[in-house]
Amino acid sequence: MKRVLCLFMAAAMTMSAAFLTGCNDDDDNGDKHAAPTLTLKGGDIKAVHEIQSTMSVVVDVTAPAGISDLTVKIESPCLTAEVLGELGLAQTMNLVNPATAEMAAGLKELGFPVGDEVKNKTSLSINISQLVPMIAMIYNQDSNHNFVLTVIDADKQKSVETLKFHLTPAQ
Repeated sequence: MKRVLCLFMAAAMTMSAAFLTGCNDDDDNGDKHAAPTLTLKGGDIKAVHEIQSTMSVVVDVTAPAGISDLTVKIESPCLTAEVLGELGLAQTMNLVNPATAEMAAGLKELGFPVGDEVKNKTSLSINISQLVPMIAMIYNQDSNHNFVLTVIDADKQKSVETLKFHLTPAQ
């Protein structure tokens, strides 16, 4: 009877250890979560898009492990450091931790989520449908305007996509 009890206890402990080994933050295969992704709703994020007076620009961010960092870098002949600085913004901005309260407010005004709206989220949408058409209102030269989005998840995996826009001047 003692021997049966010992075998039963040994089997129970082995099963418990196997169960606990499978309990971690990774997926079922023991691998890291899927890497973050950035997609353009209703379009190809890798294509160059012509700036129009009204257009939908919504970027969907997915990070199964949770977003730990999300930055936007603006490369534009009209959205220069000086112009952005007058608005309390910069050419590179962190959406999880904006550099200043003024920057956070400016980003929110332009349609960007900031702070707790971004940190640790597994998915979110960035709607900059107001911002992109404004370029044509303040600039009238044949030009390219890029928004480089970098997302890093809690597993330290990084994805980078560049939203590319072209402005053809009004005739």
